[in-house]
Amino acid sequence: MSDFDELMPVFVEEARQHLQTIEPDILTIEQSRDEIDPGVINRIFRGIHSIKGASGFFGLQNIGKLSHIIENSLALLRDGKITADSQLIDALLRGVDTLRELLDNVETSEEFNIDSPVASLQHFVDNAAEPQKTVIVAEKKPDREDTGNHTEKPSASSGKFHVNEADIADMVSKGLHLYAVKIFLSKDLKQKNRTPFEFINIMESLGQYMDSFLDIGNVSGLSDCLDNDLAFDVLFATVLEPEIVAEGLDIAESSIAVMDIDKFKKAEEEKHKPETAPLQPRHKNGAENPGAEKPDMQTPDSAPAPADAESRNNAPALPSGKKTAIVHTEEKIRVSVSFLNDLMNLAGELVLGRNQLLQIAMPMVKNTPGLNPVLQHINRVTSEMQERIMQMRMQPISLVFGKFHRLVRSLAKKHLKEVRLVIFGEDVELDKSIIEGLSDPLTHLVRNSVDHGIEAPDEREKLGKPRQGTIELKAFHQGGQVHLLVSDDGRGVDGKFVATKALEKGIITRSFMDAMTEKDRVRLIFRAGFSTLDKVTDLSGRGVGMDVVITNIEMMGGTVDVDTSVGKGTKITLVLPLTLAIVSGLLISSQQNRGDQFFIIPEVDIDELVRVKPEEIKTRINKIQDAHVLRLRDVLLPLVSLNKVLGISETDRAESDFTGDISKPLRILVVKHGSARYGLIVDSIVSTEEIVVKPLPRYLKKMKTFSGVTILGNGTVSLILDVAGILKKADIRNMEEIREEMKSLSDSIRTEQELQTFLLFDNRTEERFALPLELISRIELVSASDIERIKDRHFLQYHDKKLRLIFLEDYLPVHRPERSPDDTVGIIVPKQTSYPLGIVMNRVINTVAAAVELDTATITAPGLFGTAVLDKRITLIPDMYRLFELAAPEWYNTEKAGGTGSGRKRRILLAEDTPFFRMVESKYLKSAGYEVIVAEDGEKAMQILENEPVDAVILDIVMPRMNGWDTIGAIREDERLRHLPVMAVTSLSEENLAEKGIKAGFDEWELKLNKTSMLKKLAKMMKK
Repeated sequence: MSDFDELMPVFVEEARQHLQTIEPDILTIEQSRDEIDPGVINRIFRGIHSIKGASGFFGLQNIGKLSHIIENSLALLRDGKITADSQLIDALLRGVDTLRELLDNVETSEEFNIDSPVASLQHFVDNAAEPQKTVIVAEKKPDREDTGNHTEKPSASSGKFHVNEADIADMVSKGLHLYAVKIFLSKDLKQKNRTPFEFINIMESLGQYMDSFLDIGNVSGLSDCLDNDLAFDVLFATVLEPEIVAEGLDIAESSIAVMDIDKFKKAEEEKHKPETAPLQPRHKNGAENPGAEKPDMQTPDSAPAPADAESRNNAPALPSGKKTAIVHTEEKIRVSVSFLNDLMNLAGELVLGRNQLLQIAMPMVKNTPGLNPVLQHINRVTSEMQERIMQMRMQPISLVFGKFHRLVRSLAKKHLKEVRLVIFGEDVELDKSIIEGLSDPLTHLVRNSVDHGIEAPDEREKLGKPRQGTIELKAFHQGGQVHLLVSDDGRGVDGKFVATKALEKGIITRSFMDAMTEKDRVRLIFRAGFSTLDKVTDLSGRGVGMDVVITNIEMMGGTVDVDTSVGKGTKITLVLPLTLAIVSGLLISSQQNRGDQFFIIPEVDIDELVRVKPEEIKTRINKIQDAHVLRLRDVLLPLVSLNKVLGISETDRAESDFTGDISKPLRILVVKHGSARYGLIVDSIVSTEEIVVKPLPRYLKKMKTFSGVTILGNGTVSLILDVAGILKKADIRNMEEIREEMKSLSDSIRTEQELQTFLLFDNRTEERFALPLELISRIELVSASDIERIKDRHFLQYHDKKLRLIFLEDYLPVHRPERSPDDTVGIIVPKQTSYPLGIVMNRVINTVAAAVELDTATITAPGLFGTAVLDKRITLIPDMYRLFELAAPEWYNTEKAGGTGSGRKRRILLAEDTPFFRMVESKYLKSAGYEVIVAEDGEKAMQILENEPVDAVILDIVMPRMNGWDTIGAIREDERLRHLPVMAVTSLSEENLAEKGIKAGFDEWELKLNKTSMLKKLAKMMKK
């Protein structure tokens, strides 16, 4: 009984996992009833088949009976004998619900009344074109010659099996053997660390599972169960001989008995004697054979997927005397969630210990030989261990998405709507704690889409829409976070109507409503107590659903954004961190007379760091509506002083230093929250830290500017900043109005050169190098000993990939550095490349924003743009993509795309106001074989288009006199130029900007300096 009790929870857990995948597949069948994918039916079939088989190990007759009738219904559906109408789908879903209920109460499952779900499915089986018949098979009696060989062999089967006649006929026609296999719960399962499901999977890989029952003949009572091993009898069909089956299943050969199927073989031979069509009248000699009346028995109800069956049946039978290892299974162990949580906590403590060790020991590195490699090794191993433990807690978001097919179907049916649910990105993984917190918010959003968003079919038809509405659920990774999109093509949200309802309910005042922008009005749907319905229904009207969404998402450190269009639909975007336990953060400090105060801001909330020099403060800081803004390249950002918003200092530096004596540089973090971006002024930036997030103490819970607390490497406690809370506390309510004034101010300053941000680094030599920051994904610090050399190439094992390494000294006219295996080197990992490549460097010196004057004549080499004076030093600027082409020519297609059929080069008009970008993009285009004409702005580009023919145009968005938006508008309004291919190549990376660009008339949209993608999109655009 103890074995029974230990294996039962494992069975229940695995059966539930099967049901999670079965339900969405049943709904898929309903949606594609005209062209049902056999693979979907077979996938459901295998899941139900496994549940039925494993339930037999425990004598769970109700679960087995219900699984069997579901299986029979699916077999008839697969054979085309019944149709997938809504009644059948309802019956199948009801059967799955009952199975789930039986599993939830498995100890008392035999007391449940399952007559109703069984009867509803039995109705379809009984009314099928050809009802199924059941036959009994028993163990074959030994021949007289073999009597002596079998008298001492114990019987492997202690009962009779009930099998569908069609299954037996199909098995016989394929030349399979039929065996009864006795499996002991302790000896064959528990002691070999196998679950019932795993055993059935092994059995299915060798043949075909057909029937089973729990053998209790060898126990006489409850006390006897403790001494005797419970046995389980399985009916099994296969091409293999008994000794090979025993080898494959890892059981004793004495546990296998041959079943008597001679009479079925004779019936099959009799049926196939005459060469007649399957539906010809039966012969007289077949009248005594009931099986001869069956015209078609090729698809038994317990058959595996067609591909599996075919591969087994075409395989030659193995010689009986040959012992071969047939099954190879991966070893797995089960651990509890609490155990994983303990591991996660220990990993967090290990990270804290690592941080403290590095902080204490790093000053000793110079005077202690051999210490630095040890510290680097501890750092790397700790990071890898932390990453692997975090991966153990990661779960696919399909665990949440899977339930919505059923929810949408039920709601649509109840409210007489036609709704289709489309899901993308089910394999995206999130931390278990976030997965658990997502269920309620997503449920509210989906229910809201069905109730408020999707119109009734007749209403949609009048509006010119398809009768069936569509709801999309989408998940994807971006910028180290997970983005979840819930969108529908329904009626959208009218901000004016929402604000009026909020006014009626007393949520806002009239003056507040008049001052709100359209987007602010739409966001009122997230206010507690708000609802657009006057009458409470079972779905809506209580004003709690959307409030739950924003509350739960923000509690997990996420953001919610709404994009809606009246009459067209609504898209709600949730942005969440991958995990809540261990994150990378930036340590900043506030320097006061009473001592420094340290804070942490998560790196995922930071777009970039900006250092404004003292002499630039007066020109780069402006004032709009009593708020200070920063001129950052082509945009203006509102500024928030950390000291002022936290109450650390009453005076705001943005009000004192900007107008008085300026002697210190201004340090600004550009942070983002949803669609909002602002600059956070801090006193100093200390370092980056891997932090373990701890919850806020009870007495700090109400302080919305903080999201948690952590322990730093020096043992001190630091608060973690919440960028959303800071934004609310700063009370920048008039963001939209400020943006409008920013836009007009930006237009007045666009005549100046666009600044470009560079990463400065060295290569353990005197030379300095710089790469545009937009090209860089991250920088990894590794030990030189980790770099592996294969012939003349170097590789690094990086995130389960082989990262090819490029050394600058191999391609550029620079000194060759001296490196030892104990050194730590930096690897620059680019953002978007076709293949995994990285550039080796020594250390990062600084980041600098400058308008580059590039010298392309003094120092020249393949793979080098040229030189520039950055940070008062001559700096080499490598051409990263050209270096990759030189290092790995086999990976890059050198075919020229710029030619035409007539032999002339295709002409590209490039409009770009910044000299550096103009030079780089021209070089990219010329390397692909294009002829390039350049223009400094949109006005000059239009003049060229009036006088010269071109094949395509590439426009920058931010340009003086005539920007990219105005230029594309002028091109599309000109009858002669309307169909000219136009691409936008810009440094703007705001959300939804590419979509806006396509609507404005651009054919393609690409970020600057991505050579591979730009050339690929250009070629594609010109082929249209």
